[in-house]
Amino acid sequence: MSFFFGFKGQIGRAKYWLLLLFWAAAIVSTGPFLIKLVDQESTTLQSVILFALFALVSISIMSMVVRRLHDLGKSGWWYILYILVPKTGIAFSSAYPGTDTQTAVLAVCGIIALWAFLDLGFVRGKMGDNKYAFASDVISVHP
Repeated sequence: MSFFFGFKGQIGRAKYWLLLLFWAAAIVSTGPFLIKLVDQESTTLQSVILFALFALVSISIMSMVVRRLHDLGKSGWWYILYILVPKTGIAFSSAYPGTDTQTAVLAVCGIIALWAFLDLGFVRGKMGDNKYAFASDVISVHP
């Protein structure tokens, strides 16, 4: 369970990509079922199930990103810049459709998202102990 939900330690690029592909496959394969749940008149039980699934996936992805940040020698607080700022910016930009404000906000969000994608997915982690995790906490081995 700590592999999916733990925030301590670090994971290398290979485990990061495996977890990312796992969640992408899980979301795509359950998508039609979840859409049917949403399209119908939702009961309280369906709403609770959907919320629980969303919370589990969100926490697991947050855990994965934080541990990858630890591998890079960065604090988990970078999650706010890498993930939350672009999501919030995209939501904010929809309030200004077709304006220069929307274009500027989307451009900044795109740059941050690209930076996060490259950093999390392709930059080699710090070898050995760092401020956020010990080398023995590494789940994958760096070549």
